[in-house]
Amino acid sequence: MRDGGAAPERPHELLFGASAGGDGVDALGDESQICSCNGVTKGAIREAIAANGCATVAEVKACTRAGTGCGGCVPLVATLFQYGHYTPFDTQMAALSVFGLSFGLPAFALVKVVLPAFYARQDTRTPVKAGVASLIANMVFNFLFLGVLWYAVIRHLWVPTGAPDLTAAIAAAQSSSPFTAFSKLPGLHFALGMASAVASYLNLMLLWRWLRKAGVYQRQPGWTRFLLRLGAACAVMVGMLLVGLHWGPDFTAVGAMTRILWLAGLTVAGVIAYGAAMWAMGFRLRELHGH
Repeated sequence: MRDGGAAPERPHELLFGASAGGDGVDALGDESQICSCNGVTKGAIREAIAANGCATVAEVKACTRAGTGCGGCVPLVATLFQYGHYTPFDTQMAALSVFGLSFGLPAFALVKVVLPAFYARQDTRTPVKAGVASLIANMVFNFLFLGVLWYAVIRHLWVPTGAPDLTAAIAAAQSSSPFTAFSKLPGLHFALGMASAVASYLNLMLLWRWLRKAGVYQRQPGWTRFLLRLGAACAVMVGMLLVGLHWGPDFTAVGAMTRILWLAGLTVAGVIAYGAAMWAMGFRLRELHGH
């Protein structure tokens, strides 16, 4: 938490009290920040409970948005990996990497689309040049984002979800060498995923620019309408998934079968929402056929 206090293993104890001898909510001041993603303090949660009669974690989330941010990757990571000695905190840390990389997914996919245009022209040199440029940029972005996140953690502007008390870790990081400091603070690996995502867009832009300059890429009519439909359908799908995550369980605290069933349900619901939205806006499978 941002006031330097350690979060308990069961975060709901901060709201409803510890069940096994812990101090619970009484140990925290009203200024203690419970949710760093949305800036929600203990005082705001207490006010929501008093004013709206919130009696469950789900109701508190609905009133304050506490605990509703940066959790979209947790169900997937928890279902795949959180077994045995793999702890909920390990899940949160792995989800950060997936979350960072997910921003680059469109670019990763589109690079696979444009590369055959070069290979069909027997040009392997240009993709290599673009790849080398994006690789160098990736290294630069790594240091840039690491520096930004390091500063954010040191200044208590951002704390990874589920992180323990960072007071000692921050003090140790400030008194050690720069390279050692990065290893003492959790969550900084988020920068590596973000750097890879940004570098993938640079790679895509370079390849697209060279295709257009060579006259290979020629924009056809209908793309604007298609992209608008695509964006709207993606928004509907995201809305469906957010609703499911809001009402779903804490994936780091339930059994394997519950995780699998809920993850499968969320996946199916997302596919149905996306397909229904595209169909409602006039998309038909025949549009995917070559012309």
